[in-house]
Amino acid sequence: MTYGNLKAQIRDLGFEENASMDEYKGIVINACNRAVNIILKTVVSNIEGYFKFENEEWEFPKPISITIDTADDSVIDLPDKVIDLVPLLASYYAWLDDDERKAVYYYNQYDDLKNQILAECQGGSKARIVGGIRF
Repeated sequence: MTYGNLKAQIRDLGFEENASMDEYKGIVINACNRAVNIILKTVVSNIEGYFKFENEEWEFPKPISITIDTADDSVIDLPDKVIDLVPLLASYYAWLDDDERKAVYYYNQYDDLKNQILAECQGGSKARIVGGIRF
């Protein structure tokens, strides 16, 4: 997902037009940064073993710091499995001051999707036998 895609999704989750989103530009930037960092710390870190098992070369993503000068084609480096959480959580933070009802709605969607992802990744235990003793 790119920053431009993320902004478009946040716009579609509550802003009526691009012009009204420009008024909230600073809030949207902060909401995006906060959402990415929280998802890394609370979701990705909890299922890191899942990603390592699927791909031995997997490395923990480094969060980007979105600023006013960040280009729309800047990539938000998160696993595909959790990328859909970002617009929901960022929308929660963007709407928290202005429309609490809307913010809570987006947070509930985020929490439900997060719990589904965690259950899927932690539910079935997989094991890889790498050594042992032959009898």
